[in-house]
Amino acid sequence: MYLSWVAYNGRSAGMAEGLGIEPVYIYGGDGISLPVRYWRQWKQTGSMLRAKRPATVIVMQPPFFSLLRSWIYSLGSGAKLAADMHTGAFQDPQWSWATPWILRIARRRGNRVIVTNSALAARAEAAGATVLITHGYLKKFEPPASERFDDPALDGASRGRFVLLPLGWGYDEPIEEILEAARRTPDVEWVLTGKAPQSARDAASPNVVFSGFASRSDYQILRHRASVIGAITTAEDTMQRAGYEALEAHTPLVTSPMVVLKEYFGDVAVYAEPTAEGISAAMLAALAENDERRLGMASLFEHKVAEQDAAMKAITSWIAS
Repeated sequence: MYLSWVAYNGRSAGMAEGLGIEPVYIYGGDGISLPVRYWRQWKQTGSMLRAKRPATVIVMQPPFFSLLRSWIYSLGSGAKLAADMHTGAFQDPQWSWATPWILRIARRRGNRVIVTNSALAARAEAAGATVLITHGYLKKFEPPASERFDDPALDGASRGRFVLLPLGWGYDEPIEEILEAARRTPDVEWVLTGKAPQSARDAASPNVVFSGFASRSDYQILRHRASVIGAITTAEDTMQRAGYEALEAHTPLVTSPMVVLKEYFGDVAVYAEPTAEGISAAMLAALAENDERRLGMASLFEHKVAEQDAAMKAITSWIAS
């Protein structure tokens, strides 16, 4: 199974589908403190593992506690574990303290680490872990059957040309620069997802729409309509889920000029330095070259789908061993 302590995650869903295993999401609920939610997730995970008795558990990381609970289960069951380490498991200040513990569990008797790129693989291998590299499971984006939003406010914002920025409001996102870039492009709508702090809402120009945590159906409509998708980071060695989503939908992508991103997207993406000037100029370029960029993303998608088969087979072989 593929275990994630979130309500839903695109990488988790794709990996589970590509590997032919069950995705399990344990969220814990809204409106409660983080320690209480983690405690609920801990207990629910224990009950679920005892009931299902999986022989292999792939665990999205972070948070570390989901892997720790799975490791306790493995001690009695003999199950194999893999930590699917998102970049935050290495670099997010909230979770970097747990990195040595994740790798310690991952290097035990047949366990594995899964990462998205060779730079993160080198860090895990230096700690003695055996690593599998995959960018996840890409599949062609299917336009939603209905374009009726659960949140009607999103309909007007996404009727004309607009850029979609899926945000986690995390440590590596240049929020102030993104908001200033939007201010410099008043003729373009900017839709920012995720739980924006009030300070960002107060600082935003009128052409910025905050979707909040959009429902899955609303997010699919936004993906379908977006003129450009932005995946902006200040952190090296960071692959961007939004970049994969742009690739699947053949939507022009603006992302950061980090080594791993340039290696993966090549000259198909438009690269923006994480400054207001750089981001606004890149968005305008992607809008101006929209048709050409869509063709490039479509071609790259076909290439990457062919590439991913070997990576997924390596994980499947480990599961079966």
